[in-house]
Amino acid sequence: YCGICIEVCPFDALFWSPEFEYAETDIHELTHERDKLREWMWTVPEPPALDPGAEEPKEIAAARKTAEKLATQQAQEAQQAQQAQQAQQNEEGGTP
Repeated sequence: YCGICIEVCPFDALFWSPEFEYAETDIHELTHERDKLREWMWTVPEPPALDPGAEEPKEIAAARKTAEKLATQQAQEAQQAQQAQQAQQNEEGGTP
């Protein structure tokens, strides 16, 4: 409960909860499984809003760049297919 994991989490996946009754009498019960953590989810406050002037996270920027590259590639392929289809129609229409 030192909070270091929350401060350094690069994905903003961890947040403090106002809930403090996690005390256990056995040290082996201090590691909580998913079901136990799910019970506490309602105590976790909404994360703070992102700073509008902040730089976009590098993971999101990389994903966006890949998606844009794929969309451009698909658009080029569709345009080439359309041009090939028009060329084929022109050839068929030009010969009796």
